[in-house]
Amino acid sequence: MAMFYSARLTRTFLGASNPRRREAWQTLRKTGTTTAKMLDWTEVEEDDDVPLPDYAPHASGGPLHIINVTLNQTVGGDSTALEQDRKGLPMAFGPAAVSVGTEHHAQWLRQKTTDLDLRGLRPAEGAPLFPIGRTTLAELLPLGRLIGISGAAVAPGLGAGTNLGASLLTVLLNLRLGYWWHSGINVYARSSGALHRGDAVLRLFARFFPVLMHFIDEATAQFRGTARRQWYLSDGGHFENTACYELIRRRLPLILCSDAGADSDYGFADLANLVRKVRIDFGAEIRFLTHAEYEPLLYPAIRPYFGELPELKRIDFRSEPATQGRQPHAAIARVQYAARDGEKEGPTGWLFVFKPTLCGEEPLDIREYAERNSDFPQQSTGDQSFDEAQWESYRRLGEHIVERVCAPAREATATFDFWTQMRKHCGPRVVLDTVASEPPAQSSVPPADSDRPGVAANPVGPSPHTSS
Repeated sequence: MAMFYSARLTRTFLGASNPRRREAWQTLRKTGTTTAKMLDWTEVEEDDDVPLPDYAPHASGGPLHIINVTLNQTVGGDSTALEQDRKGLPMAFGPAAVSVGTEHHAQWLRQKTTDLDLRGLRPAEGAPLFPIGRTTLAELLPLGRLIGISGAAVAPGLGAGTNLGASLLTVLLNLRLGYWWHSGINVYARSSGALHRGDAVLRLFARFFPVLMHFIDEATAQFRGTARRQWYLSDGGHFENTACYELIRRRLPLILCSDAGADSDYGFADLANLVRKVRIDFGAEIRFLTHAEYEPLLYPAIRPYFGELPELKRIDFRSEPATQGRQPHAAIARVQYAARDGEKEGPTGWLFVFKPTLCGEEPLDIREYAERNSDFPQQSTGDQSFDEAQWESYRRLGEHIVERVCAPAREATATFDFWTQMRKHCGPRVVLDTVASEPPAQSSVPPADSDRPGVAANPVGPSPHTSS
């Protein structure tokens, strides 16, 4: 299932831009004949996928792509104690480096035949997870495979949602979208023997029967995190589902968030989880603005489309005609980052949250689809096979929301140079006129694709803001 899922994602999103496929279509149109295999909608062909070291859209002015996964850990890495809370660590792959947890970062150095060299950038408290001063050969995964792991929502390891019953059931049904990644780290060299005496027999068994041991671990929900050479990776949403965690780690001044998880009751559980985790891990406070605070910030033309979080919901525009056309689609939060050494106060950032909502002014086809499907636009993410009407309704609703929020400001002139830069790198549409008495502090992305306190940050790509 894991290979099947990754292959479909690769064919759909990466294969569509394969130049060899475009050439095949052009040949078919001109001559009426071509290689049938190249036009197969289901098979992954050569050059559909992209090796991670070759994937650098930021080098040409595009965004710095960060791929989030969850490193499952139900058994403590420093003991055999059961983890009762998070049961996993955030892990982020980028074109320059990889980050694990809040402390450990390593940079890609050079490509091998099947591996990538990793070098630790900064020791954590105690023994570093990645070796400092020497390289580690980590398994090289192509872009499509990483995207598949990042979306591996059904797996024996579900981060905080991991439990023995669900793990055993997914193994019996072979619904195993997670992946055992070879980290290349010699865990016995970096850890003291005392930490592993309790499971010495298991380690010996795993050495001679690794596949069987991993299968048993999945069935019994025993994931040891970084205490083993192979790490069990699954959907990044098993740790934090908005993907804003890694952007807040980098203290970016502007973050645009599409909160499009299935949230039928509009309880904003994913946002609440984000607020909680970044406060605990980074000391960052996220506070959503009130109506009074919106007035000096927004252009009058777009003010009706921004509201407080409880207002971002689907309304029945047939029974509530008074609200038609005035339903907010987005909310803004102020992100106060924690002060670092030498700072009296941390910088301020801004978080824009867009939520799929209906107001009654959508095009006819969207309104008709919504009347036939009462759970639209918050249908279950378990539905992985959209028909044409469903696909187009979501696509057009997203376009409609962004047009309402951004179109009135597209010709406006920004007050601060910050917004001028945003116009330059993100297009002519500007949402805010002014954000504060001073522009937000600039932020840069260090080579590790991650924030590293105490280490000088070197920008990656043409603009630090493209990560958002």
